Amino acid sequence: MLRNYIRFAFRNFRKYKFHSFVNILGLTIGITAVILISLFIKFHYSFDNFHDNLDNIYRVSIESERNGESRGNSPVFVAPLAEAMYNDIPGITDYCRVSTPRSSYFYSDNIPYKISGICFADSTLFNMFSFDLYEGYNKTALANPFSIVLTETESERIFGNVNPLGKTLLLDNKTPYTVTAVAKDAPANSHLEFNALISFSTLYSEPGHYMDWNGGNQYIHYVTLANSVNPDEIEAKLPEFMWKYINKDLADIGIKLTPELQSFADIHLKYADNPAELMTNIKIFSVVALLILIIASANFINFSTAKSVKRSGEIGIRKVLGAHRTKLVYQVLTESLLVTTLAVMLSLILVELVLPAYRNLLGEQIPSYNLFNTSYLAGIISIIFITGILAGFYPAIHLTRFEPVKVLHGTSVTGKSKTIFRNTLIVVQYTIAIALILTTTFVIQQLNLIEHHDTGFNKNDILVLNLSTTELQDNSTLLKAQISNLPSVKSVAAASDIPYKGFTSNGYFPEGYSEPVMINVVDVDADFLNTFDLSLVEGRNFPDNIGSSTTDYIVNEAFARTMDWQRTVGKSVERNGNHIIRGVVKDFNFASLYNEIKPLIITSRPYRNRFDYLAVKMNMSNVSRTLNNIERIWSASAPNNPLEYWFLDDAFNQTYKDQVNFRKGFSVLSILALVIAVLGLIGLTSFTTEQRIKEIGIRKILGASVFDVVKNLSKTYIYIVSIAIAIAWTASYYFVSMWLEQFAYRIDQSYLIYLLTGLTALIIAAATTTAVVLKAANANPVDALKYE
Repeated sequence: MLRNYIRFAFRNFRKYKFHSFVNILGLTIGITAVILISLFIKFHYSFDNFHDNLDNIYRVSIESERNGESRGNSPVFVAPLAEAMYNDIPGITDYCRVSTPRSSYFYSDNIPYKISGICFADSTLFNMFSFDLYEGYNKTALANPFSIVLTETESERIFGNVNPLGKTLLLDNKTPYTVTAVAKDAPANSHLEFNALISFSTLYSEPGHYMDWNGGNQYIHYVTLANSVNPDEIEAKLPEFMWKYINKDLADIGIKLTPELQSFADIHLKYADNPAELMTNIKIFSVVALLILIIASANFINFSTAKSVKRSGEIGIRKVLGAHRTKLVYQVLTESLLVTTLAVMLSLILVELVLPAYRNLLGEQIPSYNLFNTSYLAGIISIIFITGILAGFYPAIHLTRFEPVKVLHGTSVTGKSKTIFRNTLIVVQYTIAIALILTTTFVIQQLNLIEHHDTGFNKNDILVLNLSTTELQDNSTLLKAQISNLPSVKSVAAASDIPYKGFTSNGYFPEGYSEPVMINVVDVDADFLNTFDLSLVEGRNFPDNIGSSTTDYIVNEAFARTMDWQRTVGKSVERNGNHIIRGVVKDFNFASLYNEIKPLIITSRPYRNRFDYLAVKMNMSNVSRTLNNIERIWSASAPNNPLEYWFLDDAFNQTYKDQVNFRKGFSVLSILALVIAVLGLIGLTSFTTEQRIKEIGIRKILGASVFDVVKNLSKTYIYIVSIAIAIAWTASYYFVSMWLEQFAYRIDQSYLIYLLTGLTALIIAAATTTAVVLKAANANPVDALKYE
């Protein structure tokens, strides 16, 4: 019986070649989009699931409060926390501290190698986490000071195929570190990433790291709980623990620190950088995948119900010959499942072909699907059955409902209700497609606003040179002077940081304040304002010959507004001495455009009197020659330190990479949705035109022009698309308004965009139906009346 169903299905495919092709193509595109989006979602939900003891590992995060008001939550804290928790709180069986990543130059055979993503880590790291070692032993790899573990990639880059164990690397060509192990590269779905690990005990062996409770916030803390221990039990003991070690000392200034345990499995989706943005994107892509599948399925339903007139005779004869309705339903569902299976097979091929471009589009290391993997196979089978049955169920019920007597007497089997149903599906399709196109348009406009937003400083012709070693930092004055003399260089500034992703913050006592205020700060020299085209609205810049006794501050307008002083210049700020405010600089966006400009202090005294960057304002007409000249100066002044540089505008744009990738992905999905909707309209218009071929012939004989025929057959679809446009306008406005709320600087939704998008949709619908109808309208009416 099943073989007969399949034979009949293929017979129908051959009989309706064009419509079967359009149907399968639409389903293939829709299912391809669903599979690709599913791979994206599965990748993000798979983060950190390769760790054996995943359910018992927690990250400690600290919420800071001041006078009862929350100041934010961060997993980065001072060094002693996890060790003290392990020693004081029963139920914690292990701990590991990992520093925030940093970059340094290590030398091997006098050749410098820059290693990014270096983390200091406790010796327990390879016991707590399932990072595999190629060489070395997990218990001893990070046990001793000045030990370094390289990843496979870094080891091969530095040592080639030679076993690196026991080899020595010189930090800044000075301090020796011994390679004690080689680790496999961290998987792409690991939130904990590194290219090299240095033993945490090294920090205690070197001076100046401030490893006590009053040290710097640079370390991330992980703890392992015993199997029977509930994390709530541990959190209940933390207030007393924190009071003992730090909160008692902070209570006098109104500060309270409260730790919380974050499940290791939830870190990527709930607690990573911009988790709300990531979850929003996942939800949006999930909804879009469902909507695209709905559009493709709606095409299938429309094609099947539209074919009901042509297949009504077949169904009627089968019923007369004794076919039970249940068997007829099985037959139609079998056809639906075959179409879906074929579409899925084509989709799997298409996914494999476009996956590299898809990874590049989203900037994600999304893994390929694996049909031998149980979850992947179950997902593919689910798509086939769910899509096939849902898309075929209504046509199966509709087709098998025909009464054989009426069918064989030529009575029409179509009714007003069936036409309304098909038209409703078209409304749904075009509503989704138009809403996606509208949303994409506004997403593009918003990201263009960010890209071209006036940040208040010059970022387009700034070359940034990294002073990544102490030798470079000590030679910064000489390097700056020599680079400044190049004819293509307009100015050079030294700074502790570069404005684009935010500055560090410290506690200060502005005049009139009895409690410290956290304020962003950057250390610069006298050429900083000129190099970045920053203007003073009040007061003076730092003098050119800054001496060690210079302690004045410059602040921004946001600082002045926050302090609410009548006059800012001349006021004082306390931190390690008294500092007079000598100037107020015009506000500029030194951090992400997601946030409004915050108060800023600009000082001229960097930590240890060492700057980290040189910012070179240059003539961009001959960049390569300028770079060659800078490299020549660099080699002469600091021969053992490679030149490392980047352009500020590139770094600034990189900050919004995730949103740009979101824009690209959303744009592609919107186009796919529109293509599937247009395919559906083509197929349905073709069917409708075939059904009315005699009517067209009669109209032409009675004097109707081609234009009259086309207008008569197309006006229904134009009306349907108009309804879809109105619904799409409402849905898009609501969604876009919510999405824009995350930006401090955002566009206004232009009504002109809504009108132009609606007009474009109408033109596409009109062009589609006209192209299909025109052939029938131009045909000889005699042939039309001989039809069948």
